[in-house]
Amino acid sequence: MRRPSPSRRSPRAKAALAAPRRRHVATTLGAALLFAGSFPAAAHAQREISGSRIDTTFAFRATGRIDISVPAGDIIVSGWNRDEVRVQARSERGDLEVHASTATLDVRASAVARRLGETRLELTVPRRASVTMNSHLGALTIRDFAGDVTANATSGTVVLADLTGTATLQTVTGDIRGERIGGRIKATAVNGNVVLQNADAEIAASTTNGRILLTAIRSRSVKAGSINGTVEFEGAFHPQGTYAFQAHNGNITFYIPDGTGATLEVGTYSGHLESDIPLTLGGGRIRGQQRYTFTLGGGGATISALSYSGNIFIRRAPRPNR
Repeated sequence: MRRPSPSRRSPRAKAALAAPRRRHVATTLGAALLFAGSFPAAAHAQREISGSRIDTTFAFRATGRIDISVPAGDIIVSGWNRDEVRVQARSERGDLEVHASTATLDVRASAVARRLGETRLELTVPRRASVTMNSHLGALTIRDFAGDVTANATSGTVVLADLTGTATLQTVTGDIRGERIGGRIKATAVNGNVVLQNADAEIAASTTNGRILLTAIRSRSVKAGSINGTVEFEGAFHPQGTYAFQAHNGNITFYIPDGTGATLEVGTYSGHLESDIPLTLGGGRIRGQQRYTFTLGGGGATISALSYSGNIFIRRAPRPNR
């Protein structure tokens, strides 16, 4: 049978033959538009900036991850209630690089011809983000923040204020200082002091050559130890709290508020114990040269203070002014 020529086909037949072609064209055009539309989104999500001076602000996830590293220079991180990051950085002679997406941020500084010059990085980030800071030579500061913080300084001071998350801080040569701290903090110094005040965080503080000073503390868990230095604690002892103080070559001093109930274990090898508060001998000497347990009030908090060649001073806390 001969097929009818196109001119003899009915309008319905012509429409049936043309319809698939229109559907195919529409599908191909939609895919092309979708594919082309993905380029601006990808370009917006990935951001790379370099130079000796940077001042930029861009969208960032509230719980994103931030990594900042400089061989020498100060790093300052502040939190805010925006899903944005602002990077303000300058380097006298070095190169600054920012690699960012909406969920991760990497900020680095590198020397040019082995020279970096004065370098300073200031970032304002979402409060619930996670931040890691590293500086070989320079101070690290973080404030007004609720996320997880890791700060490592080889030679420099680490400062924190108004934190409610988890902070892991370390410095080889330099002090660690903090105030108005909640959450959890681990502070480790080699040649430096650890000074924390006005904190209700879980605290683990240690130093090899330096002093540990903890004041206005309201915590259920405190561990503080120095090898060559003193340990001093002033704060409240929670009835279910645990407090451990250690010093190898140094004195331990802690202040007991009126009405505190606790079980105390104190020991010193070549030092002595001195207390302003009458103590009831509990378990007596349990081991070592001079190591005793005492009951204060009806018991409650668990307090241990151990020093090898230092003295232990138990003082009555001054009454607050009314």
